[in-house]
Amino acid sequence: MKQAILISTGLLLITPFIHAEKNKDKKPNVVFILADDLGYGDLSCYGQEKFETPNIDKLAQSGMRFTQCYSGTTVSAPSRSCLLTGTHSGHTPVRGNLELDPEGQFPLPDDARTIFEVMKDAGFDTDNLFIIENGAKDGDVSAAFVTE
Repeated sequence: MKQAILISTGLLLITPFIHAEKNKDKKPNVVFILADDLGYGDLSCYGQEKFETPNIDKLAQSGMRFTQCYSGTTVSAPSRSCLLTGTHSGHTPVRGNLELDPEGQFPLPDDARTIFEVMKDAGFDTDNLFIIENGAKDGDVSAAFVTE
């Protein structure tokens, strides 16, 4: 009986290390949602009670939730630039909401290194899905899926 308890205890102690070694090179799935004008309290998983966000809530329930964030600046384009490049607002390449014709904003320079490139270099497979409201009164939405 003592031998069975000793073997069982040994197996219980070593199992996590075997599992960890087996999954050592497996990368986690990362879903990065960047939404302009979406505040901390606008999702029901963070306490919103006036409407529900069930799909995002499911993602939050099965993964990590981040509860502290610092916005790089007070306006959208430079804040996105800070977040995507990891730079301080004094060093980010996009400094303001500079409008470009016909409709758009000043883009990141081609040589700007983003979090997605860092993740790709670390062995992640990266895909991008852009859903952009085009400003139409009927809420028409355009979507683009890009595989890198």
